[in-house]
Amino acid sequence: MSKRKLSHTRNIQVQAFEREDGLWDIEAHLTDKKHFSLGTPDRELITSDDYLHDMCFRIALDLDMTIQEVEATMSDTPYLRCPDVLPNYQRLLGVVIGPGWQREIKQRLGATEGCTHLRELLGPMATVAYQAITDAVYRPIDYSENPQIFKPLVDSCYGLDAAGDVIPRLWPEFVEVKTN
Repeated sequence: MSKRKLSHTRNIQVQAFEREDGLWDIEAHLTDKKHFSLGTPDRELITSDDYLHDMCFRIALDLDMTIQEVEATMSDTPYLRCPDVLPNYQRLLGVVIGPGWQREIKQRLGATEGCTHLRELLGPMATVAYQAITDAVYRPIDYSENPQIFKPLVDSCYGLDAAGDVIPRLWPEFVEVKTN
């Protein structure tokens, strides 16, 4: 491997919290650091100890994956105007995370209607929400007793390809019997 020098670090953390009121908070935190000093028209000097971006994003969901609350903050941005876009994220209220999610984000917050960094967080936030909420909803259920709840997962990725080896072992009832 060639010698190399670190130039940029992006950290993203996404967490899910079950609330006492029955909603779920999905929180994301994004930071960007350059490993050299730079300036922008609005920030004269951003050193390697400073964040170029420091943003937090929270959505609250019900068990149907419908967004009930939205809160976004920007502590550090390269430009002073960046936080002006934050009110636009209220457009997500009432949106359901599910089929068409990415299309809905683009329609409501695409291009100059949103922040690239916050928009990018919505993908991982949806994945974490799905993981947390479905785990909670189905936590007491043994999949062998009610395999229908997992049918939407079949063919959703390579690992759960119905033609692979996992689905026949977990849920043989979902594998079509092929006759010659």
